[in-house]
Amino acid sequence: MSPVIGVSYLPHPPIIVPEVGKEKAEDASQTIEGVRRVVRCTAEKKPETIVVLTPHAQQNCVFSIASNQQWHADLSRFGCPEAKLFLKNNTDLVDKITSRIGLSRLEMDLDHGAFVPLYYMSKEMEDLKIVLIGVGPYPLDTITSIASSLGNLLNQYNENMVLLASGDLSHRLKSDGPYGLHPSGAIFDEMVVNAFKSNRLDRLKKINGMTREEAAECGLNPFIVANEITKNHIENIQLFSYEAPFGVGYLTAFANCKTVSKHPYVKLAAESIKQYVENRKMLDSTKYLSFLMDEKALKKERERRAGTFVSIYKNNILRGCIGTIMPSYENLPLEISQNAIAAATEDPRFLPIEVEELEDITIKVDVLGEMESVQKMSDLDPKIYGVMVVSSHKKGVLLPDLEGVEKVEQQLDIAKKKAGISKEETMKIYRFKVTRFN
Repeated sequence: MSPVIGVSYLPHPPIIVPEVGKEKAEDASQTIEGVRRVVRCTAEKKPETIVVLTPHAQQNCVFSIASNQQWHADLSRFGCPEAKLFLKNNTDLVDKITSRIGLSRLEMDLDHGAFVPLYYMSKEMEDLKIVLIGVGPYPLDTITSIASSLGNLLNQYNENMVLLASGDLSHRLKSDGPYGLHPSGAIFDEMVVNAFKSNRLDRLKKINGMTREEAAECGLNPFIVANEITKNHIENIQLFSYEAPFGVGYLTAFANCKTVSKHPYVKLAAESIKQYVENRKMLDSTKYLSFLMDEKALKKERERRAGTFVSIYKNNILRGCIGTIMPSYENLPLEISQNAIAAATEDPRFLPIEVEELEDITIKVDVLGEMESVQKMSDLDPKIYGVMVVSSHKKGVLLPDLEGVEKVEQQLDIAKKKAGISKEETMKIYRFKVTRFN
């Protein structure tokens, strides 16, 4: 299951807190109702931790994360000390994040970007445990790189969590608003709202910097980070409200994330690597699978033989890949287990994986089908078929559907280079399909 089970997109104007806004808050009634609906969606997920992404807590560094044990906070700076919150920090998760990703660890106040939405969440959920991350105005490549690493880590954590992406849209929607009126304000907000309506949050990254600056927004980077963390996991987005009663755009939405269960082959490969790297022990693959599969399915696996490749990635970059073209072991579970260990420790392109890396890696397992001789190039398709090229004792293999490999000629060239086959040498070509598990 994917531990990130939802994303709450909420604005943070203190005026929507009843103790602050009083009767003026009624002018933002659509937003307040939208916030309450998002909070209900969040509460229904029963998260154990809320990971807060706020644009107002960063401390002039490449992301910041709060090291506080807890917070006793209020809205005194907005003239309302009676609006109070008590929250606990998930320090275990903070420790894991700071030990593996370059976030600056600091004592941080609970800024209004976090306080306002959490104020509403505290009404529906008791004993809230949070992680507070400051997302500043950093370049897009920095944002996406760190968010991707953060996503890999969070989705391997052993607690269910909801992301809270806090942000207001343009602050330049009315001449009497806080920053005045600018045409880019309405343009920016329309682009963001349309991205939510169409379930295409990847479009947020395409909004150009000039439009963002002229719109004077503060929510886009938290929204982009949340989308990168949950990439390919968002199932649907509910846009509850958008309005701009005070010259600032307020959007409320909730995204459900798919529950992604790893296939037993992937779990087997991961546990084989873990046992070997940590203890130099070989996992009993059949015994391990007996906890994941019923007896009928397990009996079928014990009788099955096939070549397999195990690919290991760290932060979406290849970290090791070893496989067998034809079956080399007595059954498929053992084939996967042995190739997983080899990929982690014997790939000559990489140093062996170390214990500290285990929580940062993701794994793909490819089970190979039968080899078929290829007579003409039209029989190949790099998205569907892997290839094996053979010349005398030289042999090169390339799996199908690899990023950046689009053409048959490109696929064959890479396979030939791997085998050390020159242009002048004659060779035989074989194709095969794979069943991929990740």
